[in-house]
Amino acid sequence: MSKLKKWLEAKAKEPAARYDETKKEFEKIIGRPEITITVELPESLDELKTEFLSLEKDEKFVEAVKKLVELRLKKEQRKKRQVDTSETSKGL
Repeated sequence: MSKLKKWLEAKAKEPAARYDETKKEFEKIIGRPEITITVELPESLDELKTEFLSLEKDEKFVEAVKKLVELRLKKEQRKKRQVDTSETSKGL
C-alpha cells in the first residue's frame, strides 16, 4: 500500500514540478540570471553531514560563494580581454 501512496504523491507533485520549471525559465528570461549547482559531501567528511547541510542556510557561506563566483567571472573576463587584445595586435 505504501508504494501506491508514494506513486500517488509523486503524481500529485507533477503539476507543481512543471510550474516550477516554467517559473525558472520565465525568471531566466526576465529576471537576473541564476544557477543552481549540486555539491556532494565528500565521503571522507561523512561525519560532518550536519554541518555540511547547514551551509545552505549559512549567510556567510552563501556570500563567500557569491564572492568566489564574482572573482572567477572577473578573472575569466580579464583572460578573454587579453586574448582578444593579443589577437588584435597580431592582425596589425
